[in-house]
Amino acid sequence: MKKLTISACALLLAGVAPFLGACNDSTPQPGVRFFYKMDKLDPAALDSSDQTMEQPVAEEENIEEYVKRYDANAASRQARPTVAARPAAPKPAAPKLDPPLASAEDIAAAKARVEELRGKCVTAKNGAITGITVDSDQTTLEDMKLFGRLADLESFFFLGSTFTDEMLQELKDLKKVKSATVQNADITVETLKMFATYPELQTLDIRRDLKIENGDLAVIAEFPKLERLNAYYNSFTNSGVNKISKSQTLKVVDLRGCADISDSAAKYLARMPELEEVYFRFGVSDDGVKNLAAAPKLKFVEFQDCDITNACVESLAEFPALKGLRVFRSKGFTNEGIQALASLKLERLELRDLSASDEGVAALQAMDSLREVELSEMAISTEALNALFTSPNWANVETLNLFAVPVTDDNVAAIANNMKNLKNLRVRASGGKNSDATIDSITKIDSLVSLDIRENTGISAAAFMKLASMKNLRKIYVKDTKFGESGDDVVKMREEFKKQNPKCQIVTEG
Repeated sequence: MKKLTISACALLLAGVAPFLGACNDSTPQPGVRFFYKMDKLDPAALDSSDQTMEQPVAEEENIEEYVKRYDANAASRQARPTVAARPAAPKPAAPKLDPPLASAEDIAAAKARVEELRGKCVTAKNGAITGITVDSDQTTLEDMKLFGRLADLESFFFLGSTFTDEMLQELKDLKKVKSATVQNADITVETLKMFATYPELQTLDIRRDLKIENGDLAVIAEFPKLERLNAYYNSFTNSGVNKISKSQTLKVVDLRGCADISDSAAKYLARMPELEEVYFRFGVSDDGVKNLAAAPKLKFVEFQDCDITNACVESLAEFPALKGLRVFRSKGFTNEGIQALASLKLERLELRDLSASDEGVAALQAMDSLREVELSEMAISTEALNALFTSPNWANVETLNLFAVPVTDDNVAAIANNMKNLKNLRVRASGGKNSDATIDSITKIDSLVSLDIRENTGISAAAFMKLASMKNLRKIYVKDTKFGESGDDVVKMREEFKKQNPKCQIVTEG
């Protein structure tokens, strides 16, 4: 037994000798790898009784040869043409501005002269004068000749009897004018004929130009692009309105204060194919409202000091395109009429100085199409106002005008909580019912662009400073408030406000 064991060992040693020799050789054989199965009883120990070997693999490359090949490849890469980086997109060039049509000398002289007359110029980016406002009896013929050379002029506003046909004829060569205003002036049809030659004129204001007669208004139909005519407080009659109605382009006609017109004027205006807005003061009754129902595109109508009654709402419901209504100081229009309005799909509703109360305005809660609302100079309780301001149907109101109604801090809080799209808010002369809490609520109306808070002395100047955080706010009216006072401390606060919100205009006058 012992001899067999030794023989077996000899044979084993003879079979593995070459490998043992290789193991003892200090130079390892290339590519030889050993694998061991783990001992299942002792995972930490190698099972040397079960060795296996693989055949040698290819000998690894010589390091010097590898370096040579790397260098050659690097040189090849450097020889390749580099791809240029894509250039950044060029910034768009600022649009090239055409030079003014008027000479630099005339522009400078006109600015200086308008300043002397305490007027105002509007200047374009290229330096051209595009607008002029002058209200002075010191204006001369030479001034008008100078203004007539301002070929870039797009609008002018002249007020006063100094402006005659002779003076305005100096503007006959202007071709860019879109808006012409000549109020309280001494002009006749001759000036109207000259204006009719303006190829771009869209707005004409001839308020209180009392020398213009009925027959003169026939020229209005000759204006090629006229869209708006402000002719209020003139002395012409229904006959003159009949001449105006021949226009095929007019969209807005304002006849407020023309006391000699009547329901027939409304009948003539209803024939106008493009009429969208009309304004009356005096002379129109329920019959006039009925006549206007024939106007195909009429969207807005105002009745101020008119003899309309609640019954006119039946006619208003027949207007094919009506979206807005203003009723001002028309005493025959009361709660019953306001309640009837709730059935109309109006976007703009303005009610001022009417014989109305909570009973009437309560019906307005149901109007879900309103975007512009005025409630002024009426005996409405704060409770009735709150019911309106919290109505879900009023959530999309964008303009809210409240003048001389008892709006409280709680009312303003209701407005802020419900009307998240409000852009224009007027809370004027509310009878001392507003405190600093009103400002706290207003600061929550992120969409607000314009705020009129005049005649509210219960609000401190310091509270107004909180409005500087409202980055969309562009204008605040503060006359007759503590923030509108002229004391040094308040002036410094307004200056600080402007630093914090330079885009917001603070209006202390008017």
